[in-house]
Amino acid sequence: MKILGKTMIKISICTQTRDRNSFLLQTVPTWLKSSCDEVVIFDWPDKEKAEDILSVITDPRVKIFENTEVEYYQYGQSTSKNTAIRCCENPLVFYIDADTLLLKSEIPYPSKEHFIQGITITKEGLNKKGFESAFTAGGIDERIFACNFSGSFIIWKKDFLSVNGFDEHMVGWGFDDEDFYTRLIKQGILRETFDENILQHIDHNDQIRTEGYSIKDRGDSWNKNRVSAQIYAWKVSDKQQSYDLKVIDNKSRASIL
Repeated sequence: MKILGKTMIKISICTQTRDRNSFLLQTVPTWLKSSCDEVVIFDWPDKEKAEDILSVITDPRVKIFENTEVEYYQYGQSTSKNTAIRCCENPLVFYIDADTLLLKSEIPYPSKEHFIQGITITKEGLNKKGFESAFTAGGIDERIFACNFSGSFIIWKKDFLSVNGFDEHMVGWGFDDEDFYTRLIKQGILRETFDENILQHIDHNDQIRTEGYSIKDRGDSWNKNRVSAQIYAWKVSDKQQSYDLKVIDNKSRASIL
């Protein structure tokens, strides 16, 4: 793992969001303090549009890709993450959850054929194996789970494409990232982990986490997707969904206003 300097490889920070403007107004400014070259936000709006944050956040690096083509219940997180990453222009991609602050301005980048994964923090401390001790075969073990950054990662876009991204058979919250990391490792792309002091989660309840999905219990949702991955294994030949997107940045917004 190395540190990305301002004159080195270009990197995109990206996320996917739905009605999370209160989080984005806190997190995006911390992302923009970094050496990133663009911030890509894929938005499927319901009650509010992510483009509204541009009245406060005026940095030209922010690009919002808005989809209003389909109802959200047809989405899983996998589809929206795949869309966000496909929209990134640069060879290196830092996917970060919309509720996660970036605490350091210098971004680490992976060695060739490596990716960097966030970690799960248990109530006993750090667990660098990701989900493994915080989740059980029956769902989430609340006795040990404290905070999870394993959904955030840095990857070479070519490596993301080599495994066809996230499994779009999955619907709702959970297990999509663990399945994705497993397929990367099977492909020979090795895992590194973040410095535990680089990210900070904005605390919120499970109602906010799963409100856009038909399955409201996150443990049930995680376990259903785990079973789905075993039955309908995502293949490189599987087709990702694509949609007509409205692209919004401060320049285009200014011309409309």
